[in-house]
Formats: sequence, C-alpha cells, structure tokens
Amino acid sequence: AAAVLDRLTGARPVLDHERATVGAVCADPTLTLPRLVRELDAAGVLLLDARLRPPTLDDVFLRLTGDTPVKETAA
Repeated sequence: AAAVLDRLTGARPVLDHERATVGAVCADPTLTLPRLVRELDAAGVLLLDARLRPPTLDDVFLRLTGDTPVKETAA
C-alpha cells in the first residue's frame, strides 16, 4: 500500500504499524483517492477504510517551514 501511495502522491507515506494505517499528503486528494482505491484493489491489497482529512496545524507548519515543531519542557 505504501509503495502505491508513494507512486501516486510523490510524498513519503506515513506508516503507523500499530494502527495498520498508511497516509500521505497529496495535491488533489479528490482525484488521487479513487485512483488509489483502484490500484490497491488491482494489487490485491485489502482496503478496510479510506478517507480524506484536512491538514492539521502541524501539517501546515511542516509544509511552510520544512522543520519539526519542538515541544517546550517546563524548567
């Protein structure tokens, strides 16, 4: 699934092994999602759920700065 997502979006997929999920950012998800579902089906990958979600504030921060936010610790 990650390889198909990588090829379709050009973005590095985010894997969550604990939840058995994979995700990625794409330019036009409304066009990419149907194609992703078709290609996963053709590859024999069982798809239990597919959904679009709006970007989080962290997603926007990372896209704009290219940097990971640092959590502050109490002194």
